[in-house]
Amino acid sequence: MSTGFKLATIAKTFSGILFVLCMLRRALAAEVPGSTQQPMTMNTDDKSGTTPAWCSNPPRGQCSFYADCVESVYHCGADGYPLGYGQKYCDKFSDSTRTLSLQGQKWMLDTMECLQLTLVGHFEEFEALASSPLASRTCKVIEETAFDSHSKCYLDSGLCSLPWRDWLAIVKIVDVKTLFSSLDALKETLQAADGCMGLSRFIKTL
Repeated sequence: MSTGFKLATIAKTFSGILFVLCMLRRALAAEVPGSTQQPMTMNTDDKSGTTPAWCSNPPRGQCSFYADCVESVYHCGADGYPLGYGQKYCDKFSDSTRTLSLQGQKWMLDTMECLQLTLVGHFEEFEALASSPLASRTCKVIEETAFDSHSKCYLDSGLCSLPWRDWLAIVKIVDVKTLFSSLDALKETLQAADGCMGLSRFIKTL
């Protein structure tokens, strides 16, 4: 067998291998387009989540309502109201239950229930907004609706009648710096304080 024939055979075989590798590369690129992968972005109008049946009547003292019933549907992100405020402070209160008196613990549960049921009462409004041309405002409306309900829920649940020791515990749980970190938080806190003179005076001493 001549040297020229051997070289031709090797070249032909090598070309075949290159062809197969090229085809495999194309197939893999079609299945996993890594080079064209888009960065993840928050989508407030993507309502792909499935809301559990219990969301319309959340169990008393259940903090997962915010993640399972609101965030899973409207995707407001870590800084949005459902996770950034609702879930966060619901968990903090639940973890600090023992620092409250029995009266304070009842106030806590009543307030949690009031805040969550307020959002439930607006579910249809949120859903309609998320399906409209103004879908990008859905998370903002959820936040506004929630904050507007805070002072009423606090007062209706008996905040003014709590012992001053519970007021101290509540302030420590929420953390004054965090409580006054936004105009919305300041607004709802002052509205609640104005509902009773004793608590109003207490707030002014902080």
